[in-house]
Amino acid sequence: MMLLKDLKANFIDAAGDYLYLLDKSYSGKAALKIVGDRYGLSGPERHILLRGIDSRVQSVFREGKLIREISGRVLSVDFYNVVFTLENFLYGRPVFISSDGMLRDIGSVFSDKKDKKVFLQAVSLLLEGSGRLAGGLSEIVFYLDSPVSGSGDTAAGLNRSLSDRGINGRAETVKSPDFVLKNLQEGVIATSDSVIIQDSQVPVFDLARFVLQPLISAFYDLRDFRRFFDE
Repeated sequence: MMLLKDLKANFIDAAGDYLYLLDKSYSGKAALKIVGDRYGLSGPERHILLRGIDSRVQSVFREGKLIREISGRVLSVDFYNVVFTLENFLYGRPVFISSDGMLRDIGSVFSDKKDKKVFLQAVSLLLEGSGRLAGGLSEIVFYLDSPVSGSGDTAAGLNRSLSDRGINGRAETVKSPDFVLKNLQEGVIATSDSVIIQDSQVPVFDLARFVLQPLISAFYDLRDFRRFFDE
């Protein structure tokens, strides 16, 4: 299993070149091919670039939507998006701060079968974190993709857990959480989906990072590579 400490020594140079090409309007796919081949990057390393670094303009724009203080607001959560990051942390896979300030992972490059116990642990972590927030929130709403198998049962279980924990919140299934979150006119959303963040009309809260903050002493931060734009 690849960890961040296993990155090649030339990964920083590769990240700088990748950033440069994105800023010159290369597509992510084209820039990744050029840089990945030049530096002999592994599949996971290429995905760290793809998932973790965007152009300076896009990164600054999306980071400008991030907020830390959400007291008194409704927090609408892209449930599977957040849980997926928590699952990958539990599997020991790399999680890192992307160039737009959001916590992300590269779990999609690993093909091993999902473990239901890990999923339940991730949900438990999410509920614990939600409990720490709950006192200051107006409400927390988890949106689950109805086409995903078992979403109805998962939503029902979440609603029971929220009630048992005394958290003012609810879980519901919708055809497209992406559509719902993009079109909210008030409150705050929680997702690391860059397209949703880009189009969101309300601020964004990094719920996965908030949940994991007590468990990680320091996050690997890809925003450091912005300096390549300023040199």
